[in-house]
Amino acid sequence: MGWALALSAGMVTAFNPCGVALLPAFLSLLLAQRGQAPIGANF
Repeated sequence: MGWALALSAGMVTAFNPCGVALLPAFLSLLLAQRGQAPIGANF
């Protein structure tokens, strides 16, 4: 039951107006870091 609530809340959050506005920035951040070490990995 808990996973269904989390899944549905995540789907609603992804398609709200603020989430849609931030989606291109998030995707560009993910694509820019592709092939690099994760943030905080180099101590």
